[in-house]
Amino acid sequence: MHQEVKIVRGENTLECILSCEIDHHHAKTLRERVDHALFADKPRVLILDFSAVPFMDSSGIAFVLGRASSARTLGAELHLRGLGRENRRLLALSEIEKQPNITIE
Repeated sequence: MHQEVKIVRGENTLECILSCEIDHHHAKTLRERVDHALFADKPRVLILDFSAVPFMDSSGIAFVLGRASSARTLGAELHLRGLGRENRRLLALSEIEKQPNITIE
């Protein structure tokens, strides 16, 4: 089975390297895996790496907003890394960068 997310734990960071389309089909599994690691580790910074995400739809926006909320609950920041042009444009349409704890790298 293809691994949809690779979890990399740092001293104060939790990096989730996503490697699948983020659509209705994959969003639930990603959400469960990322939240499980996030609440177990309680890092200062949650990094979502989109470098290997070929496609994202509105489920991806909901996924990011939900992780921002979860991170905020723990007092953590959310950093979005490796967004391609199309995924960056989709997130820009949702004005996601205006969220208080989200940084787009």
